[in-house]
Amino acid sequence: MFNGPLEPCLDDSLQLYVSNFEREKISGEQLLKISHQDLEELGVARIGHQELVLEAVDLLCALVSTGPPPVGAELISI
Repeated sequence: MFNGPLEPCLDDSLQLYVSNFEREKISGEQLLKISHQDLEELGVARIGHQELVLEAVDLLCALVSTGPPPVGAELISI
């Protein structure tokens, strides 16, 4: 299960769903595999809100697969 507070990480429009995820004890692994159907079952009925969650999950998946940049590494813009 996610051990940190979710609220500071979320768009304001998604705050109302935090308790749903906590109540269902959605783990990090489950979150990375979440679908539109899962979100609907969690009470995230609005398509726009589902898209926001799925976009954030995509970003998390990218971070998990590549890992954080090394300490002191500079960002390069192309």
